[in-house]
Amino acid sequence: SHQVLGVGNPTSNSSAADHAFLLSSGTWTDIGAIFQNSGDDMALNNLGQAATVGPNGHVYLYANGVNRDVGLLSGSSNAETWGINDSGTIIGNLDPSSVGFIYANGTMTALSSLVALGMNNSGQIVGAEQITASSSNPQGIVACLYSNGTLTNLASQVGGNGSYARA
Repeated sequence: SHQVLGVGNPTSNSSAADHAFLLSSGTWTDIGAIFQNSGDDMALNNLGQAATVGPNGHVYLYANGVNRDVGLLSGSSNAETWGINDSGTIIGNLDPSSVGFIYANGTMTALSSLVALGMNNSGQIVGAEQITASSSNPQGIVACLYSNGTLTNLASQVGGNGSYARA
């Protein structure tokens, strides 16, 4: 699809908010201001839809020329977006709790103890599950897969304690 999602300052004012830009078919489109220092918190799918974090800390979905605020879950102050698949499903994490979320079909849902780091077009989500730290796992995380509502610990397949998975 030859598209690029990037960050830049559309003015010569260095204190102005950065904006996300989409390059598609040789044309740059400003899709809106982003949250402070959130240039890494963006994702682009094969259809030119983008997930970003707006200046208010909320998750935004850019699709068909419209950048729409899809919000946050109650108790969250801001978000990180880590993926968007070709169905327009967005995954990421919410602060201050670092709990993962999935936004699909107009609804945002918390992903329990999962820190979401990647997703495929089938909607399977990978990342790390937050567990109680111990002497054998001082980081308190293990790689996991969330698929069809089930969270599966992948630690034994990917290197054990202190592991995580990305897609």
